[in-house]
Amino acid sequence: MRVFSVTHRLTVVLSVSFLASCGGGGSSDAPVSRFDLNSHAEILDVAFELAEEREGASITPFENVPTVGSTTYEGIMFMSIQESDVPTLLGQAYLDIDFQDASVNGAAGNFHSIPNGATEGSLTFRDGSIRRSGSFYRISVNYTGDIDFDDKPRSVSGNLAGSLTGPEGEFFVTTYVGVGTDAGGNEDGVVGSVALNR
Repeated sequence: MRVFSVTHRLTVVLSVSFLASCGGGGSSDAPVSRFDLNSHAEILDVAFELAEEREGASITPFENVPTVGSTTYEGIMFMSIQESDVPTLLGQAYLDIDFQDASVNGAAGNFHSIPNGATEGSLTFRDGSIRRSGSFYRISVNYTGDIDFDDKPRSVSGNLAGSLTGPEGEFFVTTYVGVGTDAGGNEDGVVGSVALNR
């Protein structure tokens, strides 16, 4: 239970860090081969490293957001069902961002929970964009997939949206709220955070 508590606290740390810097189904095409960590503990280590690296980072200035080229942001994704005792899931995630085409795609998978270890399922990020207006920009991407929450399968969908952080756009960290639908058509709120770096 101590490890689950640490996972929960880290979720809060990443979420609060993000808010402070702001001032206030189909999973078969997810390339699982890119997810190379073997346990909840290894993924948790990456989460702590990201939290330490990003500490104190603010939103990337508009003029420092690239307009050409592309890069991959990799890291971790927390996910839990609102108002539920189902364990929080922690997995790996990545986004491929093409700054010239203003497109965003990616995936998440290799989810683990305490105390049950690896769980089935993955998410696909698709149809993303970078919207620029004046001196403002916003990165947004939809996600869909099937995730097994402690033997309670859900079809999960929603949207990630946020800005890059760090002087040169080194990080993408955001919180999200989505929907998880069970086999009976019942819907639950799905919440969490994503922390990625390039």
